[in-house]
Amino acid sequence: LTSLHLLPLVHEGDLQSTWVARLIVVPMMTITLLFGSNLLSKLGLRDPDVFLDKVCIHQTNEEVKQQGISKLGAFLDCSDRMLILYTDVYLQKLWTIYEVATFQSLRSVFEVDVIPVQLPAVVFATIPCGYAFTTVLML
Repeated sequence: LTSLHLLPLVHEGDLQSTWVARLIVVPMMTITLLFGSNLLSKLGLRDPDVFLDKVCIHQTNEEVKQQGISKLGAFLDCSDRMLILYTDVYLQKLWTIYEVATFQSLRSVFEVDVIPVQLPAVVFATIPCGYAFTTVLML
């Protein structure tokens, strides 16, 4: 942005330029973090198709749930990656273990990402804390 003359160059000790950078960079980083994949898909750079098993497989009707579980292999065969939002309950259900085992038989272990469900909350909580901390340091 500085090469396009949209942001001033930040020189050491130049307090005004640092404030401009903080007011623009941190919100832009947050917007990109939250909505970046949507922007890329709108530009045709990503295909956002997702199979979310908890939503796509019925959770209470056992007959419908079994039908969905029996089709898991077809969904997983069309999948390039697997993202597991891990909780302590995840590996207590036989069909989630089946799902992971089936995907592992089709793809490499490097195609699976495991994220604890608490991690996004911790990451997003640190953004405003870091922003506030650096703002206080600037005073």
